[in-house]
Amino acid sequence: MGEGEEKEDVTVTWQNLWVTVADGNKRKPILQGLTGYAQPGKLLAIMGPSGCGKSTLLDALSGRLSSSVKQTGKILINGHKQALAYGTSGYVTQDDAMLSTLTAGETLYYSAQLQFPDSMSTSEKKERADITLREMGLQDAIDTRVGGWGSKGLSGGQKRRLSICIEILTRPKLLFLDEPTSGLDSAASYYVMKRIASLSLRDGIQRTIVASIHQPSSEVFELFHDLCLLSSGQAVYFGQASHANQFFSSNGFPCPALHNPSDHYLRIINKDFDQDVEEGFGFGVTAEVAIDILVKSYGSSEIKNQVNNVVATITESVSSCYIPYLYLYAKYEKLTFAYLQNSGAVGKKRVNATFLTQCLVLMRRSSLRLFRDLSNYWLLLVVFIAVAISMGSMFYNIGSSNGSIQGRGSLLTFLISTLAFMALIGGFAPLMEEMRVFERERLNGHYGIIAFLTGKIFSALPYMLMICLIPGGIIYYLSGLQRGLEHFVYFASVLFAIVLWVESLMMVVGSMFPNFVTGMSIAGGIQGLTILTGGFYRLPNDLPKPFWKYPFYYLSFLKYAFQGSFKNEFEGLKFSMEQGGSAKTIVSGRDILTNTWQVEMGHSKWVDLAIMFGMILVYRVVYLAITKSKEKLKPLAASINNHPTKVFTREIRINDRASPPHVSDCELPNNMLPVLEYETTFEVEAMNEVDHQEEKGVFITWEDLWVTVSDGKNGRKAILQGLKGYAKPGQLLAIMGPSGCGKSTLLDALAGRLGSKSKQTGMILINGRKQALAYGTSAYVTEDDTILTTLTVGEAVYYSAQLQLPDSMSKSEKKERAEFTIREMGLQDAINTRIGGWGSKGISGGQKRRVSICIEILTHPRLLFLDEPTSGLDSAASYYVMSRIASLNKKNGIQMTIIASIHQPSNEIFQLFNNLCLLSSGKTVYFGPVSAANKFFSSNGFPCPSLQNPPDHFVKIINKDFEQEEDPEKGLARGLTTEEAIHILVESYDSSEISHQVHKEIAQMKKRDSDAMEKKSHADFLTQCMVLTRRSFVNMYREVGYHWLRLLIYGALALSLGTMFFDIGSSSESIQARASLLVFVVTFLTFITVGAFPSFVEDMKVFERERLNGHYGVTAYTIGNTLSSVPFLLLMSLIPGAVVYYLVGLHQGHQEFIYFTSILFVSVFLVEGLMMIVASIVPNFLLGIIFGTGILGVMMLDGGFYRLPSDIPKPFWRYPLHYISFHKYAYQGLFKNEFQGLTFTGNNQDGGAMIDISGEEILRNLWQVEIDYSKWNDVAILIGMAVTYRLLFLVIIKSFEKVKPIIVTAMNNCPQAKFRFTKVTRLGAMA
Repeated sequence: MGEGEEKEDVTVTWQNLWVTVADGNKRKPILQGLTGYAQPGKLLAIMGPSGCGKSTLLDALSGRLSSSVKQTGKILINGHKQALAYGTSGYVTQDDAMLSTLTAGETLYYSAQLQFPDSMSTSEKKERADITLREMGLQDAIDTRVGGWGSKGLSGGQKRRLSICIEILTRPKLLFLDEPTSGLDSAASYYVMKRIASLSLRDGIQRTIVASIHQPSSEVFELFHDLCLLSSGQAVYFGQASHANQFFSSNGFPCPALHNPSDHYLRIINKDFDQDVEEGFGFGVTAEVAIDILVKSYGSSEIKNQVNNVVATITESVSSCYIPYLYLYAKYEKLTFAYLQNSGAVGKKRVNATFLTQCLVLMRRSSLRLFRDLSNYWLLLVVFIAVAISMGSMFYNIGSSNGSIQGRGSLLTFLISTLAFMALIGGFAPLMEEMRVFERERLNGHYGIIAFLTGKIFSALPYMLMICLIPGGIIYYLSGLQRGLEHFVYFASVLFAIVLWVESLMMVVGSMFPNFVTGMSIAGGIQGLTILTGGFYRLPNDLPKPFWKYPFYYLSFLKYAFQGSFKNEFEGLKFSMEQGGSAKTIVSGRDILTNTWQVEMGHSKWVDLAIMFGMILVYRVVYLAITKSKEKLKPLAASINNHPTKVFTREIRINDRASPPHVSDCELPNNMLPVLEYETTFEVEAMNEVDHQEEKGVFITWEDLWVTVSDGKNGRKAILQGLKGYAKPGQLLAIMGPSGCGKSTLLDALAGRLGSKSKQTGMILINGRKQALAYGTSAYVTEDDTILTTLTVGEAVYYSAQLQLPDSMSKSEKKERAEFTIREMGLQDAINTRIGGWGSKGISGGQKRRVSICIEILTHPRLLFLDEPTSGLDSAASYYVMSRIASLNKKNGIQMTIIASIHQPSNEIFQLFNNLCLLSSGKTVYFGPVSAANKFFSSNGFPCPSLQNPPDHFVKIINKDFEQEEDPEKGLARGLTTEEAIHILVESYDSSEISHQVHKEIAQMKKRDSDAMEKKSHADFLTQCMVLTRRSFVNMYREVGYHWLRLLIYGALALSLGTMFFDIGSSSESIQARASLLVFVVTFLTFITVGAFPSFVEDMKVFERERLNGHYGVTAYTIGNTLSSVPFLLLMSLIPGAVVYYLVGLHQGHQEFIYFTSILFVSVFLVEGLMMIVASIVPNFLLGIIFGTGILGVMMLDGGFYRLPSDIPKPFWRYPLHYISFHKYAYQGLFKNEFQGLTFTGNNQDGGAMIDISGEEILRNLWQVEIDYSKWNDVAILIGMAVTYRLLFLVIIKSFEKVKPIIVTAMNNCPQAKFRFTKVTRLGAMA
């Protein structure tokens, strides 16, 4: 390490830091006048309850606040006001953005190649990556894919550790971590934070590390040097972590003996559960008063004065004005002085790989991602091949007759349009995932934008070529387009250019609109306009010259795609045209291009192709310019936003030099000092304390329970291995163990919710009976908080209360129950805050967790499963939540059976549980009373050290992830490995008295003669329908992407169509124009409806959770969803429909307009029903959206416009597909509505006087419309199809519910080998 590099320590200071956000007409403060510092060689912990401003402070310090946020005050780096350049710091955000198809090892190895300089060899980079993986305990997951919503992979905790690996690879001088222990068990949390702490002084370099943290154990807390404690954006304490206890004690809040200090601090300042007098602070002091005492005391304390002086000294040390002060306060702070010698700005980025290396690595990484990601190009290829076969067979051997002219034009237009739309719909979500990863890596300085673009282009080329060549070849040769290698190469080149253009368009739109639904809808609207102005739907000479022809027509990418394809196809061909009777005329393709399609023949088709590639290059440059501009303008926008503004603060006047007042001066009841007392009032029952009042509860037993999953070609992998246990009424069972030990799988097995791919053997009995848990007989709080994001906390719980609670309860009683439950979970201050999601901000993750729990405990179910109920909660909130859950056992005389998996329980939480099930790699390490666990571990040579939390100790003993280093703190005597320790414990437990007692308990419960579990009573069917309709209406009203965005795009498109086809007239040219307009309206309307698919998939997730927990029935959901969408669909039909209808001058008359809008309404309504069916069969939204688009594409093609009915091949395509395609009836109905009753003026073919052509003749002869029945019949058929789709959705959901248990039973009855893995290694020390 060079000498100069050693001196580049980083000190961060902040003074009077305020951060505010818009709150209506006012501004809401998030951070309020904070002052502090982060020193080299030290770890700073930022702690506080949910929503206190921890993440905001990290974002402010790292310069990553959004432009909508206003910041005032000073943030200085080594005494300089400067932005942190890319690559000067590392930031592990709460969102683990990684490529889901790569393995953990590949993810880190590619990152090492990008971040390390080329002076390091490949082997050195790989070695550093391997070491970092081992440090984070990921050596066993090195070949496991990251996974995501489309595929399974690493657990949440493993993803967290991998995110940390990526950022600590290069050992950055300044490191920010937002909740680094989220999703980790207590043992993994300690080891991860220990590794991070060791970075602060590694390699002789003092690093500055700032981390926000929720639930630190006492061991983790001891690793921190400094503590910043926040409450509602105010500083409760800032100073040395070791001095915090003294500060709290001096203010009347001493930490009880043997209590985790961090838990104590957070409980004092957590206002969420302030209504609970039982947990009060004595003498009636509330959390609000306690916080006020602490904030005022800290603001006027000597500790705060020291902080101010240290910050001032660091700030002014550049000019060496205050060096004596620095040494004066060093005895308090032990401040590092390296920055005095090198106190310049931190502008020097770390040395990364060269540009060429970055391009090559990014290309290889992207190629591997695309190869493995089946939902991107591979799925698009499969669907497009299916569409290509459909098109090829429908236009088979198209010939050179008069009809083939229109046929060839329609084929080329439909092919180009469909490819563009499908590439957008199938590619936008994967692109957004990749852009999120790029944004994280770019902000942390891993590589440059140009390298990213270069790697992305070259890695995608092979897949784009496949998509063009294979489906293109099928269409080309099946339909019999113009023969010749040159023509086929050109044809494929145009398809290739279209896919490349769509990706470029997505990148430009995605860089401006990162929200998936918004971005895809806007990109779809842009595509719609380019298709419309491409020269097929509206011929070039008919385009209005202002704007639409000049300049839009010449800026439309698809103009050149259509023109080039038409030239490639028609030039050199001759067509036979009938001239009355049997006479035929031969017409050249060039004449057709000039006269029929109005193609510009002044330049070659290769010029069109060159223009396309030139436009693609321009799009990429625009993306580059937008990204670069955002990087340059963001600091400027932030500095403009950060002008002095009125801040809203409570009047707390502090004199930094004043001596701290006595605490008794604060306003307290009776002028008395509060004394904090903790009393845990929950009694823990022993294993054998079961009396007769449990008779009405739910007993669950399981014996020899195995769960296996497919493991590729190697057979099946065991997830659970021969487990036995039970759960009793009135007791809490905790399921614990390291990540990946099988906790969630055990919960799913007991609740009957294992996936169909899992095989389960063994016996699970409910009240001594082998029975499935029917819908509504139990409640399950899953790890995934699926709640409607647009509802407020109060609405979410209140609507659920109306659905779950019986009609015998009044509305006021239901509302009272909902509000009481909200208060129990400490959500009273967030009752009017929206849930929020990836499209909008809302409550925190911990608050969402509590809302999920609220919804399921509303009815006080007799059987309750909870998967990680404390995930995302701070330690105080975790205790309060679990204490409320524990108290449910004593409410209303109901004996509840509660089973919860849990990661990081404090000792207080651990004592709330009655029994413990401890797992490791799917095996039972211990099952029995919580009170006997310590003795069991001690008797096997693993005693829990004094002053250590027992559950932390248990999990640390059996956590294999970090066993590569000798750790005496694990307490593993005689040099045993973790694997050997687990083996000892498993063997000992199997032969122990505790295990025998469990067998006796199970045998006793199996003899019980209890009735089968009954469903809980809930609201009747009519109430369910009404509540679901109201709730769905509110959701749709607030969800911009559901209908409002589509309405905006439809409105813009309607205005475009209206001006483009303005006053269409009744000449012969208007015949084709009217038909093109009507077809385009229906086609585009239905295609863009697919854009709402993600919103509907989110609805389906909520429905699935609520349905499994028995909140309501499938029929009620279908009716509610249907009725709530009607007003929005009417708006989407009437407003854009009226704009198009009257601007264009379509068939005048009220009846005709009503019919026109009715067809639009029913078409959109029908497509939404189709999307419901697709979502019920294909829950993955990417697969669903592509399959849905493919189905719509085939229906459009078979609708009777792109291929006239008489030309459609009769087998399959005409009978039956043409008649079950809803586009047939939409097109026919609109054509009848438009042409019947009108007369058009046309030229006589013999050159004589003008002739009149009736609309009926046009319908019959030109469009081959079936006019034997009324247009209203077409509407009736469409309505019937729409109803059929909704009924089909209902049948599919009902069938899945009935068939799934049968499939699972059949699979579980298949003979299969059991995988009993017994380690035979035996050391002499074990004897």
